[in-house]
Amino acid sequence: MGSKGGTCAKCGKKIIGASHKIGDKIFCGDCYLSEMQFLREQEKAKVSFFEYLKNLFGRTSCPDPVRSAVDWALKNGKKLAGIRYTIYYYYEVLGNVPENISEVQWIIRDYYEEAKAYAEQMRRLSEHNKGVSVIKTPMQVKIKRPTSQKRLSKKMLTED
Repeated sequence: MGSKGGTCAKCGKKIIGASHKIGDKIFCGDCYLSEMQFLREQEKAKVSFFEYLKNLFGRTSCPDPVRSAVDWALKNGKKLAGIRYTIYYYYEVLGNVPENISEVQWIIRDYYEEAKAYAEQMRRLSEHNKGVSVIKTPMQVKIKRPTSQKRLSKKMLTED
């Protein structure tokens, strides 16, 4: 529990009674609970992301510089879903070979915005495709049976 008073960092209301502190921010009771829930979910998502990296690179653990790079990116306003998509974009979409896991920190830094623009372009394309009707009804073509039972001779076929 924190000190009394102050304003909530999330909702901006004046805190009456006990305040709760996460890091250097003060929260009211309701915002504190929702913030803690968000942090738990983000931690689960990070574990899932690091599992994805380990599987992608065939590693048993994720190095500390990569973990630090992800934490740094999150502190600087990047979202974990965006970071994960950046890695997916670089290796799966662009087709780069995942050989060196220590490149991940530079990929996040250098390709985040490009991956974000690509994702937006794909979203717009998807929206456009929803409005296009591609359902075609099959057409039935009937061919008349030949009336003549005679076969053409070779001679007739070769003449002009």
